[in-house]
Amino acid sequence: MTRRSPRSSTSACSGHVESRGVLVAGPTRPGTPGQASFYFNDPFGNHLELVTLGFVAFDLPVGVPDRSRLDYRWSRESAAA
Repeated sequence: MTRRSPRSSTSACSGHVESRGVLVAGPTRPGTPGQASFYFNDPFGNHLELVTLGFVAFDLPVGVPDRSRLDYRWSRESAAA
């Protein structure tokens, strides 16, 4: 699914997702100039990336974010269910 949004909304959108209790990695500028993105998981464990093209601000870190904090931690109780 693709959704067009203002370039300035990347940080606000990641903040909104985080405020709902969802773990977020990013936002960062991982690729070509003008790109910013952040990662999170949906309730089913699917990895999602929101990308903004035409991003011109320079206040974000450069590079791919550490997505390891998004990994699901299996417990003995959930594995036995």
